[in-house]
Amino acid sequence: WRDILFKKAPRISTKAIGTGTEFPLTQITAINLQPIRLRGTVTIGGNSTQGNSQTKAVNAAGRLSVQSDRQRVTLEAKYNYGEANQQVAARNSMGQAEYNFFVTPKTYVYGMGLLEKDTFQNLNLRTTLGGGLGYQFLETKRAFLQVEGGLAYVNEHFTTSPQTVTPSSRAAVRWEYGLVPDKVKLFQRAEGYYDLGGGNAMRIRADQGVRVTLHKNLFLNMEYDFRFNSQPAPGRKTT
Repeated sequence: WRDILFKKAPRISTKAIGTGTEFPLTQITAINLQPIRLRGTVTIGGNSTQGNSQTKAVNAAGRLSVQSDRQRVTLEAKYNYGEANQQVAARNSMGQAEYNFFVTPKTYVYGMGLLEKDTFQNLNLRTTLGGGLGYQFLETKRAFLQVEGGLAYVNEHFTTSPQTVTPSSRAAVRWEYGLVPDKVKLFQRAEGYYDLGGGNAMRIRADQGVRVTLHKNLFLNMEYDFRFNSQPAPGRKTT
């Protein structure tokens, strides 16, 4: 490092070539390059009851993050289904992909795509494409915090109303904290949109909860998912 700062020819020492060997600065492509890092979770839950009432439910979610020195790709998918007395009571799904390029160790630009379906919101398909800037405040073994802001394009198709296309603003935050290191982790992922046309609708997605490690990579996930749409389909609730 001293040789590089003072623009001298750096030296390298290895068992193969001994000590004091000089080489030009142009041959340095990276210093302490970080290896590719993989982080992810898969959760599956459900229930079934028989008797005076009959219910069924299944929920599944997966999240994967692949990160190199300056790039990161994050994939996420969710599916929920429920029945009550042999009648479908819940059915929704979503899939999201995001690409980050770090222009500094903490600042990055991002591009993202989101697909959402919800039978009981009469939502046939909502497609969201966006991009903007993000800042990663923390990334340690115990804590993680990042925020994002930018613009998006929203194409929304309800089965009971005409299709709408509108620009939108976007803000997102994600944090995790190890309440008990390697045992109990708190987390939240929140994402909000404010349409700049089509009636200025506001939508919020927020997932928060706690993960408790039972054994090695096996964990118990307790999570509360919140969805809000200020302008739902006719006859549907906002939350």
